[in-house]
Amino acid sequence: CPHPQACFRLRGVVDIGKKCGASSLDLKAGADNNLAIVLQQMGRNDEAIVAYKEAYDANAAFFGTDNPAPMLNLMNAGVLYRETGNFAAAEQLLSTVLSYRERVLGEDHPETAQAQNNMGWLELAKGLPKDALAYFRKSVGAYQRFHARQARGIRGQGTGIAEREVGRRRVGLLRALAKTQRLDPDQP
Repeated sequence: CPHPQACFRLRGVVDIGKKCGASSLDLKAGADNNLAIVLQQMGRNDEAIVAYKEAYDANAAFFGTDNPAPMLNLMNAGVLYRETGNFAAAEQLLSTVLSYRERVLGEDHPETAQAQNNMGWLELAKGLPKDALAYFRKSVGAYQRFHARQARGIRGQGTGIAEREVGRRRVGLLRALAKTQRLDPDQP
């Protein structure tokens, strides 16, 4: 184990959260999520999925399922499923996150754009560049509209958006275009 001390400490925090009961569910959820990230970086993906699911359960119990906190846990697990080739599980989780964010945050919110981007990467991993391209275009468009509103002084919900975020979304768009080679990047 390359990081045994970190794992040991995070597991200790998780255990403390479990012992404290319902009033510390938010502590447990954060610790489970951090543990999942460390496990994922160590290549212990099966354990990381379990930790993400435990973080989701704790966040859902504390905040309810219709809340950004458990959605973040679903997104993290979905991305890990995508990275490990479990596309069906990834699609189920990532589409749930996208639906939630579109419904609650709106089409032009940066977190919705992030969810669209994640779906684009999933479609690209599945070998469906045209479907990926549609998600990447929506993501880039959402970021650009959000950024334009901020530039006009009309702040949207959530955190600010930097130019690098638009650039990161364009990378996915360009990769999808490169795979299709027959699509015109300026066409919707």
